[in-house]
Amino acid sequence: MKTARAALVIMIACGLAACFAGAAGAESAATGWTAQTSGTTQDLKGVYYVDATHGWAVGAGGVILGSADGGATWTPQTSGTTHTLWVARFWTAQRGWAAGDAGTVIATPNAGATWFPLSAWLISSMDIHSGMVAPDGLHALGVGSGGGIIGTNNGGEDGALLPSGTTADLWGVSFISVSAGWATGAQGTIIHTTSGGYAWTPQASGTTQTLYGVAFADVDHGWAVGGAGTILATVNGGQTWSKQTSGTTEVLYSVAFATLSRGWAVGDHGVVLTTVDGGSHWIPQASGATSLLRSVHFSDTVHGSIVGDGGAILKTSTGGVPPDSTPPTTTSDADSGWHNADVTVNFTATDDSGGSGIAFTEYSLDNGTSWTLGSSLTIAAPADHTADGVHEILFNSKDLADNLEAAKSCQVNIDTTAPSISGVKPITVKKGKTATIRLRIDDMRGTTALSPVATVVMTVKDSHGKVKKVVNLGVQPTNRKVSCTWKCRLAIGRYSFTITAEDAAGNPQAKAVTGRLTVK
Repeated sequence: MKTARAALVIMIACGLAACFAGAAGAESAATGWTAQTSGTTQDLKGVYYVDATHGWAVGAGGVILGSADGGATWTPQTSGTTHTLWVARFWTAQRGWAAGDAGTVIATPNAGATWFPLSAWLISSMDIHSGMVAPDGLHALGVGSGGGIIGTNNGGEDGALLPSGTTADLWGVSFISVSAGWATGAQGTIIHTTSGGYAWTPQASGTTQTLYGVAFADVDHGWAVGGAGTILATVNGGQTWSKQTSGTTEVLYSVAFATLSRGWAVGDHGVVLTTVDGGSHWIPQASGATSLLRSVHFSDTVHGSIVGDGGAILKTSTGGVPPDSTPPTTTSDADSGWHNADVTVNFTATDDSGGSGIAFTEYSLDNGTSWTLGSSLTIAAPADHTADGVHEILFNSKDLADNLEAAKSCQVNIDTTAPSISGVKPITVKKGKTATIRLRIDDMRGTTALSPVATVVMTVKDSHGKVKKVVNLGVQPTNRKVSCTWKCRLAIGRYSFTITAEDAAGNPQAKAVTGRLTVK
């Protein structure tokens, strides 16, 4: 094997099978995925499209299918083997590779019209589960059983076994350059190379589940999927991996990302998941299939293909979402009251019946200048009064068909400032007549008006300090002069009174106002 410091991988279904399927009919209105006619009932393991029209699918029994019309029709090709083929990958519309069990590696120079074994690669009997080829037409490697890795740097003229540092079966592989790549496998195995596969270092996955598929969008952001619905993600090239919530316990076999945010995962019993936020939320998609789906690949955010058991081939040109032109509807539980404690606002989004599903909900606290993804937020009410005032919130949601709802608004009113009373003067009233109390209630923070009303209470005491009357003066407007009245039936004499106020947020006046009452 000639010296080289880079090797990529022959790609397969259980890992990250690449595919771009041309349309073979309109997507089902119920699923957004179209079942294509494969012409076989063999379990398909891998699929790849080198362009919009030329594609290949491989699988059990040495099956190879070729399509020259975007998958509208599939033609069987003679592979020359009965071993299961897991991967097909093409450099051009003519020249490509396929690989699989028992060390099988075959090649074609003519779009699959003929296939021949690569004798230089017959150096191992390992089952090749996953792989990729480099776009230079020279570097390739495959990963498989027993931790085996086989590679070439000269287009397959010869090959060599490469040390992986593990004996665990490897099932998935993803490279983002000729040198940087990751492979995943049994018992939560993740290994990483920066030398094109010539040296590998283990990474801690935090799981013992078999990881069947892996996909990296760039040198930092990657995802791995596997048993029991496991989805792991990294944002630092695999230095740390964290678990994401898939919402399923089905085995996931393959994952693909078209961008840092838009991805898909497929698995057992027809499971298809999608995300629009890098996996923070995974959303189920209806595939129309019930069998095992082995491999998924997207060439962009809308065009993708899936292959699986029983000869299943599914295709989408809508990102897997059904046709949908109606935006979602979002409501909030914000009220119109005033609060002196933290307030959490929840947003609930619903899509129309039969719609594509909710992609995300977002909100803005600065009149739409910036938006934050989320279905709830908390407005704090600190004791230093810095948050006092009206907080306007814009919110909306977007569905998986990219229909964006027009922004709606709600508000949260925060008031931690105590009201104050001024302008109270001595009161003189004849017994049995109506007394008038004039006062002003202020509830302000600087120039910002807070609670618009306050409940006012007057407590009357005799000269001995005994409470003779508690008068509820009602709910009065703030930040203006008001007049309150009550019918005085107290005995003739002199009294003292205090007036207190509590604003709409429940803040009591810090200090009561006192005065004199004379009843004649």
